[in-house]
Amino acid sequence: MASIEAAPRIRHQCSVTKLMEVNNTLAEECKSQLQTTPFGWLLNLHCNIEASGRILEVMATRWNADARAFQVGDRLIPFTLYDVALILGLPVRGEPIDLNQAHSGGSMVEKLLDRHLKTTSPDRNKLVTLLTKTSIQVPNRVRLYIALVFSYFLFPTTSKKVNPSLLPLLDDRANLGTYAWGKAVYDFLVSGLSRAASSMQAKKGRGNLHIQGCTALLQIWACEHLGVGSKNAEINQPFPRFLAWTHQRMYTKKASEAFSKSANVSAVRACSNAVGARLQRGRRSHGDLARIPWQLAPNHSEG
Repeated sequence: MASIEAAPRIRHQCSVTKLMEVNNTLAEECKSQLQTTPFGWLLNLHCNIEASGRILEVMATRWNADARAFQVGDRLIPFTLYDVALILGLPVRGEPIDLNQAHSGGSMVEKLLDRHLKTTSPDRNKLVTLLTKTSIQVPNRVRLYIALVFSYFLFPTTSKKVNPSLLPLLDDRANLGTYAWGKAVYDFLVSGLSRAASSMQAKKGRGNLHIQGCTALLQIWACEHLGVGSKNAEINQPFPRFLAWTHQRMYTKKASEAFSKSANVSAVRACSNAVGARLQRGRRSHGDLARIPWQLAPNHSEG
């Protein structure tokens, strides 16, 4: 009797827990400076929202790479830059980011890494240790924290190493909000998802398949569009939307059912009232302006 080949399991390296642990150790001065960047909202993480391997497996089989959309019942539901702007609160228009760009290696963070760790591309867990060193000044501590965000949350890879190509962008912290971080996160994740989907659909994968990038974003996308999961009862429609959800277990049956009927699709509304209220109260910080989701083309396309 022929053996039944097991479907490959999806694995990822996106971790919210590590950021929450580090958040608890940061001094107030460091937090205050982080709030002026597009990544300041991550200080408000309230629970471990980690993408379920089961829902990622279903999403990979439902992914249409050409359309950049998920098959839900008889409909294709696009995964767009607009989703990234609302869920992660990161600008999707601005200066482009090249994750593969070669550079001289002389950025501030790279010099710190080389001085303390003897490498500019260390294992990401070394950043956690480095952040505890009292000799690191606050401006560089802020840069190291953002590098940690890149490695654990926004741009994680199977190697679990720091990607030096992003580090030069951290030198000029005042201009961090001018970059299209959301688009870079989107492109990186879509590339990883498309590779995993191609392997699953071609039945090439054996054992584990890995998806690079911010896979937690995919789970929140399913929560927002398909009504799966539970919201945080203490938070009323926040921005970014990532903060609206709690940790949830997602089994294969529940994930499959969510994608089986187009009637499950619900509209996702922009949190215009919440963002508008923040700005009207005079809190026009660099971080607020950098995170407004309307930094999109009028038709909210992903171009």
